Amino acid sequence: MTALQALPALLAAESFMLATVALVATLTAPGRSRVSRLPVGPVAVAIVVVLIAAAVGAGTAWADLYVGGSLRSAAEVVIAAALAVVVVVQPFLAGALLLGLRDA
Repeated sequence: MTALQALPALLAAESFMLATVALVATLTAPGRSRVSRLPVGPVAVAIVVVLIAAAVGAGTAWADLYVGGSLRSAAEVVIAAALAVVVVVQPFLAGALLLGLRDA
């Protein structure tokens, strides 16, 4: 698999996993505006660890596509920056949701 193929696949996988974490957080607190206080289970921690691993893979694919080489056009720089934000932010959001399950 090339970096050009891996990046969208890993970004999609990260997005689906983040949506799953958010859905679990929502379902554990029916009828409440906040997530109830729950112990952080090993499954939740495993999901976040896998999401971080996917983010590392996506970051590697991003670096392979956008780092080095010749000067890039402004549009390509904006696209690369937006993708970098997505790759970096999703694991932090998952971690925040994980902590929200514990500390809410």
